[in-house]
Parts: sequence; structure tokens; C-alpha cells
Amino acid sequence: DRTPLFMVHPPGGIVVCYRELAAHLPDDQPMYAIRARGLHGKEELPSTMQAMAAEYVEAIRSVRPEGPYVIGGWSVGGVIAMEVAQQLIADGNEVEGLILLDSSIPSGASDLVPAEDQANVGLEYGIDLSLDELLQLPSEEQLPFLWQHAEKLGVLDQNTPADVAARAIDDLKTLFHHHLKLTTQYKMQPIETRIVLFRPTDVPFETEGSSDRGWSHLSEGVDVISTPGHHHSMVQDPHVKQLAQSICETLDANSVTSERSSNVSHAGG
Repeated sequence: DRTPLFMVHPPGGIVVCYRELAAHLPDDQPMYAIRARGLHGKEELPSTMQAMAAEYVEAIRSVRPEGPYVIGGWSVGGVIAMEVAQQLIADGNEVEGLILLDSSIPSGASDLVPAEDQANVGLEYGIDLSLDELLQLPSEEQLPFLWQHAEKLGVLDQNTPADVAARAIDDLKTLFHHHLKLTTQYKMQPIETRIVLFRPTDVPFETEGSSDRGWSHLSEGVDVISTPGHHHSMVQDPHVKQLAQSICETLDANSVTSERSSNVSHAGG
């Protein structure tokens, strides 16, 4: 009976990163993960963030034709999730909330957000480069960063066969670059729903700006919830157990609030 949670992939398009989160959610909490086009063979990739999000809206409606919806994403997946939610709302659907797992507003993404609240998003992946700097590297020089990213996502480890690793890195190289390109081109607009931002307690550096990372400039309200771990370990055992519990509490609270609002509206009519 719970409202399903739809989680959008991080850059690279793989959703195995949500496996442990799904395992710790209650049996009655549905969760769907949305992977990217291009993971299995050569496919034409969407040319804009809006086009990519439109495909994900269609996928969501294939399993849940009507709202309410809860949309979320980890890292840059949260930025993609915001555009998905925007399109659902624009079509007259109810979006109960937007669940962001350590997502930042990329530098230059919005004129409404102060500069100190717009981040060097590359640092989220443990990459000491901005998105623009990473995109300017030749593809072969991106490989060490992509291998590290794949390991942290749980896609590869030292025991992965060489041919499997080569295919995975090749797909990641294409999609990681593509998703970052779409992100740097995307201009974010305010959204008519609440945002819940989960921030890890173990951070590699102290950031300037507000605790909500500027999301309050783009939303009708933001709740910031601390969760154990760092950017990658927050979605892995043992820390992900606490994250799953906090997400469920958030979903329950959103559902109760939505139900009360609906009842008040009905009574008033």
C-alpha cells in the first residue's frame, strides 16, 4: 500500500548501486530503479536532459499510470530526478516528494541559486576535477576516474574478469561522459514539491553555503537529514540500513501529509 519510490541512476547509468538500499527497505515498500539507455549494446542516446527525463516518465507510467509519485536519485541522479518530477507535475500528477541522496546543484545550473551553493560536482565522486575539467580530458585519461567510479558503485572489483571489466568500462566511459554533458547544459527551474536531502556525515571537505546546498531556492521546502557514511558508502552496508529506515520514515510522513491535505480539500468542497 505504500507509494512506490522511483530511483534514477547516477552518471554512468547503472542501478546496481541501489541493490543494498532495496534489500533494507520493508517488504511492503515498492522501489523501482531506472537505468540509462545505452547499457546493453549501442543505442541512440537522448540529446537533452528533458528528452532523457521524458523517457523515464514513460517508464514510470508503464508500472504506475497515475500518481502520487515519489522520485529520487543519488548524486547527479538527483538532478535528473528533479526534471522527471517537473514533467510529472506539469502533466497534472501529484509528486509527494523528491528524495535526493547527497545531490548537489551543479555550478552554473541556476541563476536563482547563490554561487556558494552551487558545487564542483566532480568532488562528489572523489574526483578532484570539475565536470567541465573532466569532460575536457581525452577519453583514455578518463579511464582511471571511471575505474574508481565503477569500483565505488560496486560494478567492478579486483576479481572481475578482464573481458567483463573492459565491456563495463567501455559502456561507463560513453554514458558517464554523456550524462555529465547533459548535466552541465541543463538549467534548473523551481519545482512545486518538497525536497528531502540526505547528506552523509563523513565528508572529505567542508563546503561553503547553506546546509541544504541551495535546494531551498528551487523548492517550496527542504528537509535536510544526516545519514552515516560518505558519498559512496552511504548507499552500502552497513550505513545503508540507517538510510533505508530514514527514507521509509520520510515516505510515511509524506503520505500522511498528502492524505490530510486531500481530506481537508475534500471536506472544504
